Amino acid sequence: MTTVHSDIFSSEDLAFITQHKSVITALHKSSILSVGMLSFIMPITSSIRDSLTKAFGMDLTNVGVLPMRWLKGDIAPHVDIGTAPFENTYVVYLQDGQGELLLDGVSHPIVANTGFVVKEGMTNETRNMGPEPRLIVGPMNERGEPVA
Repeated sequence: MTTVHSDIFSSEDLAFITQHKSVITALHKSSILSVGMLSFIMPITSSIRDSLTKAFGMDLTNVGVLPMRWLKGDIAPHVDIGTAPFENTYVVYLQDGQGELLLDGVSHPIVANTGFVVKEGMTNETRNMGPEPRLIVGPMNERGEPVA
């Protein structure tokens, strides 16, 4: 089962994230990709931590950095894996995008500031995304660790 959450972050948090040096640096690095992804991290603020806790019920008390990713083009169907067992994948799209996110074949629009909780083992992919890069928080597990 997938749950969808709207308006995860405040406008101030969105501005902080999208203008953070690590995000801008990673965007420039991702510009050499025609398709694919570039994973990186950025510091987590108390406000961002609180927003994720409120939306997803995650305990990120001891988490100091947030897994992030720039995506370009479509992502092939896959099941997320981590370095240790986990229950859910958490992801927040930070920008509107053309195309769709498919979770076990169910289509979801790409809407800015919208988060998804995806049960471990579910197939996920994106289609018809176009060439513009999109920024996401995650994908991560319930402990704030990156998954792929």
